[in-house]
Amino acid sequence: MVRLSATVSVCVLLGFSVAFISCKKKENERSERMMSPAPQLRAPVPRPTSLEDVALEKAMENFRAHWQQCGDSYLSIVERPGSETRIEELKGPRPYFPDDVNKPLTEADRLNGLTWKGVVFFNYGAMRRYDAREKSWSEWRPQGTARTGYWWLEITDKDGKWECKPWSPDQDDAMKFRKPLDCDKAPEINNAKPT
Repeated sequence: MVRLSATVSVCVLLGFSVAFISCKKKENERSERMMSPAPQLRAPVPRPTSLEDVALEKAMENFRAHWQQCGDSYLSIVERPGSETRIEELKGPRPYFPDDVNKPLTEADRLNGLTWKGVVFFNYGAMRRYDAREKSWSEWRPQGTARTGYWWLEITDKDGKWECKPWSPDQDDAMKFRKPLDCDKAPEINNAKPT
C-alpha cells in the first residue's frame, strides 16, 4: 500500500511538473511573439484596369479639354467665326458606352493593331445657355433621351496609342470652336456665378 501511495505521489508530482513546464513553455512562446516585430503586410494588389476603364478616362480627358469644371458645373464657350458666341453650363456629365453602337473587334481590326475601339457618349443632368444679347441664362433643360447624348467620341487604342475623335462631322465642327471657359469669366446672374 505504501508502494502504491508512493507511485501515485510520484505520478502526481510528475504530472504537475509536466503541466508546469508546458505552461512555462507556452508563456515563453507568447512572450516571444509579443516582443517580435509585427509581420510585414503586403500592399494590396491593385485591380487591373480594363480597357473600358481606360477608354472612359480618355473620354473624360477629351471632355475636360473643352469644358472647365467650376464647382459642380462645367463651363464652355463656343466662338465660331460668323456666329454668335455661345456659353454653356452643364451639370453631371456622365460618359457611357451605347450598346447598340459598340461592336467587338474584328479580325481585321486586330491585324491592323487595334486592341480596343468603341464609341463613348456623354449624358448630363441639366444644361443651360447664356444669352449675351439678353445678358441672362436660359432655363435649365434636362438631358432628354440617350440618343441626344451631348458629347460623342470614337475612341481607339492602336498599338498602345489612344486616340479620341468626334464620332460625327457635327461634333467635329462643334469641338473645333469649343474651349473651356475660365470660372472667373463666367457671366453673373444677379451677382452670383453659375451654380
